[in-house]
Amino acid sequence: MDGRVVILAGRGHLPTQFAEEATMEGLEVVVVGLTPDVDAELAKHAKEIRCLSIGRWQEVIDALHDSGAKELCLLGKVDKRLLFSGTAMDSRFQRVLASVSQRNDESMIKAFVKDLECEGFVICEQYRLSPRSLVRAEVLSRRRPTAQEWEDIALGYELAKGIARLDIGQTVVVKAGMVLAVEAIEGTDECILRGGSLGQGDVVVVKVAKPKQDPRFDMPTVGVGTIEAMAEAGARVLACEAGLTLLIDRQETIATADRHNIALLGYESGS
Repeated sequence: MDGRVVILAGRGHLPTQFAEEATMEGLEVVVVGLTPDVDAELAKHAKEIRCLSIGRWQEVIDALHDSGAKELCLLGKVDKRLLFSGTAMDSRFQRVLASVSQRNDESMIKAFVKDLECEGFVICEQYRLSPRSLVRAEVLSRRRPTAQEWEDIALGYELAKGIARLDIGQTVVVKAGMVLAVEAIEGTDECILRGGSLGQGDVVVVKVAKPKQDPRFDMPTVGVGTIEAMAEAGARVLACEAGLTLLIDRQETIATADRHNIALLGYESGS
């Protein structure tokens, strides 16, 4: 990076964590928000922040050029449900969207990344400044899974990999060998709450990466909010794919898991 980095920011704390680490490295941070509800704390670490609707895609491109930087980081969540919410979309957004034959997450993100690359921008890996945020194959919490929960983790991993391969979602909820919920457009937290309600608590949640996960975007991410959703759902275990999942606010997330007696771990097949 040449002293300045631009974050294309969606919802969540990941953009803020990246911005904080970037400033600690002496980098100047410029933020272009793609949704009105970006983390308010971003302003503490950014020299400049400008929020636009992703539907105003030409204005987003213009703002990126105005920043003077060529390296971009795509961080945070942009809810795909905006496609059904009546959000205004300019002609450039519609043109990019029309180029996608299948409107799954990966195809849509790749189409917009391709458009950015055509403008001369380089997209950085999401863990570029914080490789320690990648979860390793280990139990992070005080609580360890029971024998039955380990079995559910192994089952959930295989099932989650299956839906990730189809680009449906990346999370499943399992209890005693039964699948209770599969993530789709609603997102991880709502999937957890639905699965916990159906299983009446004590469920296992497994979150994985897509096959051939592109580290520049859409990496699976967990943090305090995920653990709080787990606690609300009465979930007992959160297993994340090791080496491919980003853990936000590591110490606070682990402490929250311990406070709710939730097992939090990185998992890899065969472990």
